[in-house]
Amino acid sequence: MTEPQKITKGFTVVQTVPYFQPGIGGPDYYLCRGLSELHNKVYLLTSDRKRPGFSHNRHVIGTGQMSVDGFKVCRFRTLFRIGSVPVLDWNVSRFISN
Repeated sequence: MTEPQKITKGFTVVQTVPYFQPGIGGPDYYLCRGLSELHNKVYLLTSDRKRPGFSHNRHVIGTGQMSVDGFKVCRFRTLFRIGSVPVLDWNVSRFISN
């Protein structure tokens, strides 16, 4: 029986979610953090909005990129919503590079 090969270089992982608030946690946060701890380059793509129904002062968070516990969060401008799902202005190439 052959031994399993060790992965010496991580993968690039891209996860998309409609809303992401890092201070709250949740499965999106823990999945991205866990994947980044395994030496993967992890990007979480999301909207510039807070989840509808949250009682915070500002509903719009803003666009841009930030690092959160070893992975990158990339926020895109919301063009409009269908129900509670945002439709985003995707320009992924400006955030993700090899």
